[in-house]
Amino acid sequence: MKKIFSLIFLLSFSIKVKSQIIFDNVQQRQIISQKSYDYQDTSELASQSSFNFGYLSSAKVAELGNYLKVLLKYKNSKERYNLFDSYDRNTPVKPKDLINRLVIKGDSVDEEFYTEDGSSSTRRKLSPDDSLWFFDNLSGLNFTEDWIIDTVKFTCDIKSKSFSPLVLIPSKEDLGPCSFYEIKPKPSIEKQTFNFITDFILTDIYIDDEDERNQNERNQNYYNKTNLDTYKTLILINFIIDKAKLGKIACFNPIIPFNSQLTTAELKSLLTEDISFNKADDFQVRNKLCSYSFKMVEKWAFDSKSLTFKKVALGIVLMKIKKKTILYSNSFNYTFCPVFYMPFNKK
Repeated sequence: MKKIFSLIFLLSFSIKVKSQIIFDNVQQRQIISQKSYDYQDTSELASQSSFNFGYLSSAKVAELGNYLKVLLKYKNSKERYNLFDSYDRNTPVKPKDLINRLVIKGDSVDEEFYTEDGSSSTRRKLSPDDSLWFFDNLSGLNFTEDWIIDTVKFTCDIKSKSFSPLVLIPSKEDLGPCSFYEIKPKPSIEKQTFNFITDFILTDIYIDDEDERNQNERNQNYYNKTNLDTYKTLILINFIIDKAKLGKIACFNPIIPFNSQLTTAELKSLLTEDISFNKADDFQVRNKLCSYSFKMVEKWAFDSKSLTFKKVALGIVLMKIKKKTILYSNSFNYTFCPVFYMPFNKK
């Protein structure tokens, strides 16, 4: 009897593993504030709405910046946050280095002081508003997270592991959003209190499949590329296409607020662009919908004490290539358009 229970357990575990598509250490770049630049176009999804669902409102960006001001306490030995260098992610940031990194030379003043022998010297003194520019110029976020997608239950669990604030440096805005450090969640003894930053945001996913389109660094997609495993991504998209054709997943017209469900006939008409397999490829998406891009629809909450994001995946917008432009030899630029939206089931 014991062997039977063990066999049943192993069988159920095996089925569960096969039904899960796990993306580890997903690195996703999200611009949250639309200022003097525009990395993404969500106009086709937003339809006639005046609100851009790919960004946060200015009030919410300011709110998140205010939450992050607790980092100014990092210079106090009693306060410790898990800050790491954004380039060498295993190197902790020292309190002194953090403050110096946030200082703009024009924010500090020279102060004269005297030593015991009567000689004088000068030292830099921080102004009262020093470092606040960083939190007032918050423009985006780099996330590192795990995605666990269950294809049987059609759920997606996002586990946030770290994030890096992106800012526009005053007088150096032409550099674009820059990252200074990475923040890993601080273990919280107290009960975490999450405040919702947004209950609906579109995040663009461009997989890093090392094809010719990513050889052109001027391509806007290059800066937003996501390190998803190509094979797993194709498995996910093929799964979605198959289930959509069979009517096993609810699919909606990709116009926010996604309240118009598509019929099976309408879905089949959207999924008729079959392509021939390239024998040189080990795997291939079974449709011209292209595996390069899709959109995740999420809601975000943030706990300012532990510096932790909690993200909930609401659904996926499947994308297809709208236009391919040849820039020059072996360099291409793609634009995409939405096909349909599929909500994840609630856990």
